[in-house]
Amino acid sequence: MKFTTFLFAAAILPLTLSAQNPLAFDIRRIEGEGNAGRELEITQSSIDSMFILGNNFIDQPVYEAHQAPILVEVVDLDSIISGNYIIKFDSSNFLGVVNSFANWEMYREGSIDTVYSDSTLGANNTQIIPQWGLAVTVEHYNYNGTWTDPITSSITTTGTQWLSGVSDTDGYFAENWIASGTENTDCDPITYPNMNNDPCVFNDLLGDDNNEEYEQIVNGTFAPFRLTRPYNHWPNSDNTAGAQGAVKLSQLNSVDIVFTPDTSKWSRCPVFETHHIASQAIGNAEKQTLRESSSVDENGNPDGTGNGMGWFPGYALDIETGERLNIGFGEDSFHPAENGADMLFNPTSNIYDPSGDTVFGGKHYIYVFQNLDKYAPVPSTHNMTYYDEGEFIEDQLGGSSVNAGNLLKVWRACTWVGIPLMENGQTLLSSETKVRIRVKKPL
Repeated sequence: MKFTTFLFAAAILPLTLSAQNPLAFDIRRIEGEGNAGRELEITQSSIDSMFILGNNFIDQPVYEAHQAPILVEVVDLDSIISGNYIIKFDSSNFLGVVNSFANWEMYREGSIDTVYSDSTLGANNTQIIPQWGLAVTVEHYNYNGTWTDPITSSITTTGTQWLSGVSDTDGYFAENWIASGTENTDCDPITYPNMNNDPCVFNDLLGDDNNEEYEQIVNGTFAPFRLTRPYNHWPNSDNTAGAQGAVKLSQLNSVDIVFTPDTSKWSRCPVFETHHIASQAIGNAEKQTLRESSSVDENGNPDGTGNGMGWFPGYALDIETGERLNIGFGEDSFHPAENGADMLFNPTSNIYDPSGDTVFGGKHYIYVFQNLDKYAPVPSTHNMTYYDEGEFIEDQLGGSSVNAGNLLKVWRACTWVGIPLMENGQTLLSSETKVRIRVKKPL
């Protein structure tokens, strides 16, 4: 029988317990993923270890006590026995998802004593273990149909906020870039021979997010790739229609996107063309392929490695797996005045230019990609993996032979998209900034 295991370390601490301040233990994940619908936070020391060791993943991420997949609290300090305690779940479906009928067992390493759950996960029960002085709460979450539910999102900074973004809005406006809702207007090719001018481009993806929950992510400045509009100046295009259709909202992941002046933590990444008319882009690059400009180093100087690769000033982390993720950003090379042609992540604060053209800060759209191999029975060279310095994307989209199949392999792995702007009067990377997005996932 396959078990999903978690481990936490218990130690007697000189803290006073109260109903308002219950003491709980950090949780170390040994294997598995998901959050049981709980908001997760990996400890900073666990994140730091990834950079210290030079890995692109946290082998066994440690979660903050009250922001972990399971909750283990102290009910009696005098009864606690120090040691490592392991919790296992005993039932999952063919996809590996722990089901509502699963039970758990818990034991202390080095001891033969084992405690078994007195109810299944579906009961969302808190169980007191008096002989160990502990209370264990294990919840259950299953997908809401074909998608997952958002929990929370935020943007925080260690100093003055310098990063903002284009917030989604309803109506026939450029800022209506997220296709959540129920707008459904018939297209009129006679009146609008150029479809990009037809009001039907503002139609929503019916059935995906009718209640517009995903229009609220980070104040409407981030959204699932699945829900982005594929026309004009928006972060998507008809070049990736197949990939957008292949993306599942149930596979959205909880992520941190960290912007930092510490260049040792920057991510080698693709720089995508985001201008929607190829003949006006540098090198006639198609939208959402690599920029047709020389790849650069962290300072923006050509590095002699080809075209289309640059550096994202930070990193992305999958909170449910501990994996560092591939990330990329875009540029509209038709708008050099908006920093759209220098291969650097440096959005401006302008939504429109003086002529009224939509520029969205130079269209430095942020794209976060997940590891698709974790959904495959066996690893495949056709799947995006966790952070590989953008190598998979460069292999697929570099050169002159990019086709629909290459685009599909890359963009079906895209989970989150953001439209960043600079705050007026602020300085890029003046402080470390974190975007947090959390969604509910089964264990």
